Amino acid sequence: MEWKCTQCGRCCKKWNMSIDLEDVKNMQKCGHDTDKFLNFRNGRMILKHKNSQCVFLSKNNICDIHIKHGYEFKPKVCRKFPFDENNVNRLVCGHVTKVKSKEKIPLMQKDMIFRYKNKIIPFETLLYAINNIEPSDYVNSWYSILKSMEKCRKNIISTGSIDNCQNTKKITKLRKIQMKMLLAGYSRLFFPELCLILSRKFTVPLKFETEKMKLKYKDVDKVQIDNKEKEKFFILLKKGHGIIHKQYYPEHLLFSLFFLDDFSKQIAYENKKEKADVIDMLNAFSILNSGVQFA
Repeated sequence: MEWKCTQCGRCCKKWNMSIDLEDVKNMQKCGHDTDKFLNFRNGRMILKHKNSQCVFLSKNNICDIHIKHGYEFKPKVCRKFPFDENNVNRLVCGHVTKVKSKEKIPLMQKDMIFRYKNKIIPFETLLYAINNIEPSDYVNSWYSILKSMEKCRKNIISTGSIDNCQNTKKITKLRKIQMKMLLAGYSRLFFPELCLILSRKFTVPLKFETEKMKLKYKDVDKVQIDNKEKEKFFILLKKGHGIIHKQYYPEHLLFSLFFLDDFSKQIAYENKKEKADVIDMLNAFSILNSGVQFA
């Protein structure tokens, strides 16, 4: 995947970026003393923060090292973002501009643990569950998988529990309302939850961690998404791209999938397209995903 930075600055404000000796030497070559930029936490070297942001972040949300010394002098983790050390794109920031015909399968941190309700989900089980999502009906499919996890008698979910799942459950009206109320939390509109729940005639302004957008259902309803584009999106998701190591990510994934169609169509409409494609879906997913990544 190729992407472009939107200069939201969130990655330089919210995270403690790990660096290594090579990064330290590069910054010293730029004339920076370690007292200015180096901190230690839990045995790791990290970039120092001042006023809750990286010491190298300018007022324009641009890296001073990048501006004054060049891209190659930035720490490796900063150059690689939004891809992590395992070459996984968490799909939380920036605009995806291109998807390669054969995206590599990223390396995974197999010690990741997730939760749903009171159940523990090892990473391999979560990825296995995501691989069982039916692209043509992905919201109900993932909802069915979550309900099967919830009913499992064991505290640690295994792949066997996923195999026994029947994708026949439809997401309930109550759960739909809950999803819309969650989305309303990203809007400053007066009573946005009522606008989302009662009618599709309203325009709902939204502000996420990385981007602002307006959800206009009259525009959304003019755009279509082919099943082939949905299949392309899920090929990437099933490889591990877009998975965030946050404890309750399986629940957040339902939220992201629930609004994925509408957000994808809105982005496509703003780009003057009659049909949304996989790029639109990836960018819609990254906006929805940013809510949990930067929490």
